[in-house]
Amino acid sequence: MVRRAFPDKIRIGNKTGPKTKYDPNRTPQLCFNLALLGLLNVEIAAVLQIPVKTLELWLQTYPI
Repeated sequence: MVRRAFPDKIRIGNKTGPKTKYDPNRTPQLCFNLALLGLLNVEIAAVLQIPVKTLELWLQTYPI
C-alpha cells in the first residue's frame, strides 16, 4: 500500500493537518487594522474566513 500526501496537507513531526492560513507577513497587520476599525474578534475571523477559535489560538501563539 502506498500512502500519498495530499497537497493541502503539511507534515509537522508525526502530525499532519491542513495548511494554515496564517501568514506572518500579512495576518498580524491585517488583524491590527481591522481592530482599529472597531471590528470584534468574531467579525475579524469572518473577514479572514477562519473560525473564531482559530483566531483566538493565533492571538495566543503569535503575540503582537
